[in-house]
Amino acid sequence: SALIVVILIASVYAYLNTYDYHKLKTRIARMVKDATGRDLTLSGEIDLAIGFSPTLVVKDITFSSAPWASQPKMLKIDELQAQVRLLPLLFRDVELRHIGLKGVDVVLETNPDGEGNWEFAVDERPAKKAGAAKATEINIDNIRIENLNLTFRDGKTGSAKRINLIDLNLTRQTTTAELTIDLRANYKGQPLTLSGKT
Repeated sequence: SALIVVILIASVYAYLNTYDYHKLKTRIARMVKDATGRDLTLSGEIDLAIGFSPTLVVKDITFSSAPWASQPKMLKIDELQAQVRLLPLLFRDVELRHIGLKGVDVVLETNPDGEGNWEFAVDERPAKKAGAAKATEINIDNIRIENLNLTFRDGKTGSAKRINLIDLNLTRQTTTAELTIDLRANYKGQPLTLSGKT
């Protein structure tokens, strides 16, 4: 009934409002380390803006690169925002209204053998036993990236290419599965724009 839903929502709000989100730092870093062998560092604050669609805000995120890479960090994010639909959480579905990234630096590079720093060691641990918990499905309505600087270095030639992504906005229409793309970037001093639907 409607009363039960209201009680559940109120309970979720109370839990979200009192949860210590800094406990997530260690857990998230460990999960990333197990999956990739790399270090994820969450140096900044983790805050939650309470509303009908709660928004988790994480600042100062870095992800380490391969040991042989010229730069120690493959990824740096000044701020990440994740806005969640509250009602689906009651049924263990994760529906994100919005993911936002601000101030992103990405360094992709290869070594002289052509190996990329985005390639991770294969996890050779035994597969999970049958009956293990199934991963939760995650749906995302909108992704926006502001001020992304991408550098690509070729380990064979030593050349480097850089592109500045000023703004990228991806929006998914849930009813039609249509994806709207709006992009503004800068490459070698030349402005680039792209907009359309797919």
